[in-house]
Amino acid sequence: SYVWKRNGNTVNNGGDFANATTATLTISPVASADGGTYACTVTGAGSIPWTSGNGLLTVNLPVATNSLALTTGNNPSTYGDSLTFTATISGSGGVTPTGSVIFMDSSTPLATNTVSGSGSTATATLTTANLAAGSHSITAAYAGDGNYTGSTSSATNQTVDQLAVVLTGTRPYDGTNDANSLILTIVTNYDGTNLTLSVSAILAGGNAGLRSISDFTGLALGGAAAGNYTLTGASGSVAIGGAPLSITANAQSKTYGQTVTF
Repeated sequence: SYVWKRNGNTVNNGGDFANATTATLTISPVASADGGTYACTVTGAGSIPWTSGNGLLTVNLPVATNSLALTTGNNPSTYGDSLTFTATISGSGGVTPTGSVIFMDSSTPLATNTVSGSGSTATATLTTANLAAGSHSITAAYAGDGNYTGSTSSATNQTVDQLAVVLTGTRPYDGTNDANSLILTIVTNYDGTNLTLSVSAILAGGNAGLRSISDFTGLALGGAAAGNYTLTGASGSVAIGGAPLSITANAQSKTYGQTVTF
């Protein structure tokens, strides 16, 4: 009889192993967990059991190739746009890559997502609307699994343009065409209190009604997120309400039947 052992533990038929009770042990498909030191103990009628010398199995895993592409969105994009990056992990022999992919913006991790697929190919996706205005070098690092060695994709360079703000506001009629920043609201604000507006703009007219903003040069953006926005190409309008009208009567005393003029 034949008893095979790996690293001192008996090998049984099943999984990757077959013919474990014969002179020839078969391992298929070979995985990283199969590596180790193998030996076979042989016993037979009328003979003393003997154990073979050790055989070392070193498993060199194939590299799963890794490619990254922008699959949803534009390049260049505008701040706040939703972008989807897809990493495609390609293996071999019909064995599907498993595990996870770390998406990176240069040296900054963005997310760690699980791969899924079939055959020899798996994918992982990153969807984000949080890339700041500027240039980004996006890569995907596949960690590998028991069948494949990990790999890192080539960089996909993504440019994110600043977002032109849209403003709105209301104020009463005051005879001017000014629009102080205190009465203006930034409609296209994805950053809350991290974006501020100061000074004032000029309206296309000063009469009551909806008046477009014609001159933004007097305004200034501030706050931690100001770099993601721009006043170049900005738009907006202010609703000017009518000013309250005050009427004061001139008290007079007249005899009944006389004409009274106010």
